[in-house]
Amino acid sequence: MNSPKYNMVKRTHVKKPYYVLEGSYEGEFGEMLLDRVLGGSLEDCVRKVLLDHPEFGDTFLEVDGGYLEADYDVSRAAWSMAQWIKQEGL
Repeated sequence: MNSPKYNMVKRTHVKKPYYVLEGSYEGEFGEMLLDRVLGGSLEDCVRKVLLDHPEFGDTFLEVDGGYLEADYDVSRAAWSMAQWIKQEGL
C-alpha cells in the first residue's frame, strides 16, 4: 500500500506542530476534567490551563501529553511546570 492516505503522519510533515494535553486534576469540588488543550509545547499548554484553572497543579493531577496525540504520561512534568510558573509569576 503506497497510497498517500495510508502513510503515517510524521512530525516533519506538520507545518506548525502542536502539543496536545488532556487529563484531569483534583479541584476544590472533586475531579476536574481538562478539555483537549493545544499549544506549541507542554509549557504553552500548562500556561493555557492555568489561565482558566488557577488551582491546576495545587493537588493531584493526571495528564497525558504529546505532539499530535496525547500518548505519554506527563503528570510530573506538568505539575512541576505549573509550580514554577506560579512561583515565578510568569
